Amino acid sequence: MGDIKVMAGDFEVRTLENALGKDPYFTVPLETKEIYIKDIYYSKTLYRPQMTLSLPVYCFEHNTHIIGVLVARINLDESLFKLLDNRIGLGETGETLIVNKDVFALNELCWHNDAPLNLQITAEPAVNAAQGETGIAITEDYRNEEVMAAYTFIPRTGWGFVCKQDLHELNTPICTLVKNFVFLLGLSVLAVIIIVFWVVKRITIPIVDINSDAKKIKGGDYSVRIHVNSRDELASLAGSINEMTTSIKSRAATQKGLQIFQKP
Repeated sequence: MGDIKVMAGDFEVRTLENALGKDPYFTVPLETKEIYIKDIYYSKTLYRPQMTLSLPVYCFEHNTHIIGVLVARINLDESLFKLLDNRIGLGETGETLIVNKDVFALNELCWHNDAPLNLQITAEPAVNAAQGETGIAITEDYRNEEVMAAYTFIPRTGWGFVCKQDLHELNTPICTLVKNFVFLLGLSVLAVIIIVFWVVKRITIPIVDINSDAKKIKGGDYSVRIHVNSRDELASLAGSINEMTTSIKSRAATQKGLQIFQKP
């Protein structure tokens, strides 16, 4: 009676009696009769973090009789760590990490060497996740950089999971959008001012000219004619004033002729 331990393609056979009372990945499946996931630990034989899965092996003839325990040793570098290292969509500062119940980092971190099982993280998202909470927070990470982090708890393994990104990088698109908006707003305001100035100028210049010519007519200069290059109400007003000036000039000439004729 024994068990098969799978490790990097090699097979290691141990007797069940020698395994009892030693490694939890042998003893726990025997006790619970279920699959056991051992938390990530440092392997003294491979000199790196490891993770093992184990399950009881039952006798083909007697389904309730356990004849051994099958243990699979996971190559974390080619599985879990590789998945966590995928930073697509996280920008230049985005990062995902997992922590155990004691809030020790379990995977390699971007800005801390030799972090697995050595770095205990005190940042709020990691602590909350390790305590079974889920949420989003703006806080400082293990680098003391302000980040936005989403975190949750993974019940099956007892890990806390954190996905975070530096706040300044997240705000960069917003700042760019605000700058572009302010620029377009300023450009629009400038365009409106120019258009309003042009419209006001087109309206006020003829009015000023009409006022000036009206003063000349008032002073007795009936030869003045108002010229407005438009077809709006100002042009109609200018035409009426010109007709009135012509009429006044004609009457004045007639009156002057009568006065000359009446002289002895």
